[in-house]
Amino acid sequence: MSLITGDICLTRLWEDSQTPGDEGAVARLWSHLFMKHLFSGKDWVVFYRPTPDNCPRQRLDITIEHYNIRGANVDVDVDVDVDMMAFCVYEPVAMDPRLQDLDGLMRHAFTVCMAYLLSHHNLSRVYAFTAFGTKCRVWSCSREDEWLEPLFGSVDGSDSRGYVDIHSPEASRINGIVQWMKNECGAYDHDKLLAEGDSCIHHQGF
Repeated sequence: MSLITGDICLTRLWEDSQTPGDEGAVARLWSHLFMKHLFSGKDWVVFYRPTPDNCPRQRLDITIEHYNIRGANVDVDVDVDVDMMAFCVYEPVAMDPRLQDLDGLMRHAFTVCMAYLLSHHNLSRVYAFTAFGTKCRVWSCSREDEWLEPLFGSVDGSDSRGYVDIHSPEASRINGIVQWMKNECGAYDHDKLLAEGDSCIHHQGF
């Protein structure tokens, strides 16, 4: 099921993003999708991250954090921690990227994930959306991992055929993972995720 069907604004943004070379339109599409639709709750914080100085491309990096505020009294000084986070790392390349473009995108996403884990000791795992054009994939990354682990599709992140367009029936894979993230905030049993994912493969098209 498409992620933008029935939404006039998203449909317009998706149509605008089909213009070759209009990276601004694609950036607006991803920003609006994550901030207003996929992670729009008050306990979700979505913001841009500056592109690292050593990054040769002006990638669009979006950080998505969930704050554990359940049961917290706003009148009491409490320590509210991030209990789940994800990144959207967007590569400003053509709609049909080259192998080296996606290799660079994957390396950058893995570096960003590991850096976040090092600075947030309470987290054992984070997630990453890697995207080009209007297509993306979703990955997980733990402290022990040597590379990103796919949540759908093959382990080969350099194969553009494994990426799913957000305006396609296969986009249900993306939506299913997002819903899992929302339902499981605070739980980091990755084996459980994979087991539940096997079920979702049949019911939601992961």
